[in-house]
Amino acid sequence: MRFQENQQKMEKRMDRILAKTEKTLLKEYRNALKKIRAELAQLYGTFPLTGAKSLEARRLRNLEIFILNEINRIYRNNQSTLYDSLSEMYNMTGWAIEMEIGGAQMAWGVINPDVIRRAVMAPIDKLTLNDRLERNRRKIIAEIKHQLTQGLIMGNSYEKIAQRIKNVLEQDVRKARVIARTEGHRIRNTGKFDSAKRAAELGLEMVKVWDATLDHRTRPAHRKLDGKKVGVNENFISPAGGIGPGPGMMNHPKDDIQCRCIFRLEFPGFEPQKRRIRGEGVQPYTTYERWAKARGFKVGM
Repeated sequence: MRFQENQQKMEKRMDRILAKTEKTLLKEYRNALKKIRAELAQLYGTFPLTGAKSLEARRLRNLEIFILNEINRIYRNNQSTLYDSLSEMYNMTGWAIEMEIGGAQMAWGVINPDVIRRAVMAPIDKLTLNDRLERNRRKIIAEIKHQLTQGLIMGNSYEKIAQRIKNVLEQDVRKARVIARTEGHRIRNTGKFDSAKRAAELGLEMVKVWDATLDHRTRPAHRKLDGKKVGVNENFISPAGGIGPGPGMMNHPKDDIQCRCIFRLEFPGFEPQKRRIRGEGVQPYTTYERWAKARGFKVGM
């Protein structure tokens, strides 16, 4: 039972790393907004709203250049933050699992950086982490240019234009959080899966078990998957259309994006006796179906 308990503790450590990452991302956006507001105030003081069109065009161009530099800075820093956090999660997850199931003779040691990079950059819905960040960067720049142009055409005040930009940045913060959570979820399961494959190669018998989060937000397809057992090298098949080795690795956006499920490793004859339930703490083990039935809602699609 200690193995199952340690898996749960490891998941909590991963949650703390992810929470710290999100705070760092949010800080980047807050700092950028503060700088953009200051630049706006200065430009509005230098070039009054009423005046030659050439001054308005100059003001717009100066602001666009400043904001473009800020957005590029955000994305460079966020890319580095995400890569470092995901690498740490992959390494920590794999090391912890291997020490638990194989001891020192199986421990990872120092992982080849190329192995970590391949794991971190594995695509979701054909897009790597860098692909998604670059796609979002282009979109936010285009949207900010649009909002600036519209604000000047309508003769908006400094505060109104600042609010327009704030709204765009808040949308991008939400996208950044989705990426962080989706990638963090995928990488912790990837590290666990890679360790399980190594254990299976050494002859250890175990199965992967899908564990859904026990709350109302879990998507119907994953409610149905809860408790499903497959071999280490076998795939889970989701009612939503995904097929893959574990949560976050189902090769289908309806299964992977913002999924919160995990898989646990289980040795024959050592089924878990306890389970952590969101908002209720550690409780006697139950399936999602029994948990939902006790609370009066359906599990099905």
